[in-house]
Amino acid sequence: MLALAASAAALTSGPDLGRANGEWRDARRFQAWLEAVVPDGGMVWSNDQRFDNWIAYFGGTREPWPMNLLNGRTIDPFHVRLPEDRPAYILAPYLEDSDGYFRGWTHDALLNRFDLDPADPPVEFEALPFAGARLFRVSERSRPERAVEVAPAAGDALWLYLFVRATAPGREAQEVELAADGWPRERRVELRPGVNLLAVPQDWTMRPETIRLRGDHPPPSVLEASWMGPESVAVPLTDDHAVASRMLQVDGCNVEWKGYLRWWRDWNDFGEPFVAMPRAVPGPEARIRLPQVDGADGRRIAVRLFLSAQIDSPAALERAPDLRFRTGKTAAEPVLSWQSRPYADRRLGGLDFVIDVSVPGASANGWLEMEPPPPGPGKVRHILHRVDFRLLDEGEDWPPPAPGAKTSWLRYGFPN
Repeated sequence: MLALAASAAALTSGPDLGRANGEWRDARRFQAWLEAVVPDGGMVWSNDQRFDNWIAYFGGTREPWPMNLLNGRTIDPFHVRLPEDRPAYILAPYLEDSDGYFRGWTHDALLNRFDLDPADPPVEFEALPFAGARLFRVSERSRPERAVEVAPAAGDALWLYLFVRATAPGREAQEVELAADGWPRERRVELRPGVNLLAVPQDWTMRPETIRLRGDHPPPSVLEASWMGPESVAVPLTDDHAVASRMLQVDGCNVEWKGYLRWWRDWNDFGEPFVAMPRAVPGPEARIRLPQVDGADGRRIAVRLFLSAQIDSPAALERAPDLRFRTGKTAAEPVLSWQSRPYADRRLGGLDFVIDVSVPGASANGWLEMEPPPPGPGKVRHILHRVDFRLLDEGEDWPPPAPGAKTSWLRYGFPN
């Protein structure tokens, strides 16, 4: 089996004998590490063909885990099934100049349903483009308490912002208790997937770096958390490392990939990462999940949408930004706050624009429904890049956006 591994290393290394010998030593190191960390019968998922081959070649009773998170055009961790009576792991490599493991969107997607626990120790490589790798044990979500690190606020902290991953299966919302050292009491709140904004009580003078979530059911994972003032919250749908979680903020949108689904390609004597850029394509029943707000106190919820339109003819240009919105049965008046010049995108025309929509604070915890442009000449196809939210006091306006000089988002990608 090791001979097969050496042959595979030679195929990727080409005529570079020194690199082939280095990969041989890496293969032996990987074998010893796999036997030490993964118990007999364990299954390991990897998104790199080299590691898949090594697991198959000399994993013994350990096998590659054929896990697939894509369900058609949707990333769906809830159709994944763990192996019966066998431990399951995912493998995450890292780079020398990286501050963390190159986990990709798979790691984020699994956290919407499972718990991932690092398996120590990691392994280091000599000749591979990766500096090393680590395994994460995958298990059903069962932690009764979850610690969440909270970033400090730039100024006065008026809100606790939590971007929550998927709640328990079958639950649109989940009640949890928030607790932290130094707080006078615990606080029971209801969390929903996506953006949650919780007003900070006046007697919570402490702004701890870590808070705890616990409840009757295992609390959901949190993608990001921070103390914040009156600033807006941005949800980039082009965030390739967290696309499964970010897409919880929308519904009725397909995910397209511009780039490679695999996050590593080997080019003979060097490696270079190619990140796949996800794009949200609203369908005819697309809608935006409004933030879960605890303590809006009459404030309005401002929603800012960064979009592009693909058009097949100049006749379709005028109606490209003509989108309609509603909350329930109430129409919401959109404002076109910025628009680019038309540009060419392959054989189609492209247009970037920003739409602002304001809804009453009472609409929090609901949905902002999108309506397609009215019928007309030509075809229009929209791409939704980012959604921003901000709570506005009565009479307060949101300053217009400043996308910068380099737009053409369909050609060059949206700047996260």
